[in-house]
This record gives sequence, C-alpha cells and structure tokens, in this order.
Amino acid sequence: VLAAEATYKMCDADIEALKQRNVSLKNEKESLDKKDRIEEFQDAQMKIVDDKVAKLDADLLEMACHLEEKFYPHLLTTISGRIWLLTHDLKLILVKCLNSFEYLTTLRAAISRAIEQ
Repeated sequence: VLAAEATYKMCDADIEALKQRNVSLKNEKESLDKKDRIEEFQDAQMKIVDDKVAKLDADLLEMACHLEEKFYPHLLTTISGRIWLLTHDLKLILVKCLNSFEYLTTLRAAISRAIEQ
C-alpha cells in the first residue's frame, strides 16, 4: 500500500509539473501568436507606406517633367536675354573706352612697356 501511495504521489507530482509546463507552453504560444499578428500588421502597414511612397515618387517625376516642359524654354529665353545684355553692355563699354583719348593713351603706354620688357 505504501508503494502504491508513493507511486500515486509521484504521479501526482508529475501531473502537476506537466500542468505547469502546459500553462507555460500555452503562454509562450500566445506570445508567439501576438508577435506573428504584430509582424503581419507591420508588413501590411509597410506595404501601404511603400505604395504611397511609390505614388509620391511617380507624382514628383511627373511634376518635374511638366515643370521642365513648361519653364525650360522660358529659362533659356531669360538666360539668353541676360547674356545679350551683358555682351551688349561690354560692347558699349569697349566703344566708349576706344573713343576716350585718356584710355587710348594709357593703353598705348601699357603696350609700349610690355614690348620694351
């Protein structure tokens, strides 16, 4: 009878240990399930963000092309106009200097010094 009681107590202890192990495994499984759901949610959110970024990128590219088509000729006209103004002003300055006796005298002296050296 004592041996049967000892065996019963051992089985009882084993059952209790197995119940505790079962509870711990259930908790671990729930934790892993939560992690899986969180990862799935994050993946879904990341896909949404990726789609939005791709759309924004496409929109920006389209806008850049549109701006280039619309403003590029205008910019070229503005740049060429400013270049014309600069060259025209330089020509005016050169003509004024060549018509100035003082400038021609100074230029002649500088050229003479350069030749003498």
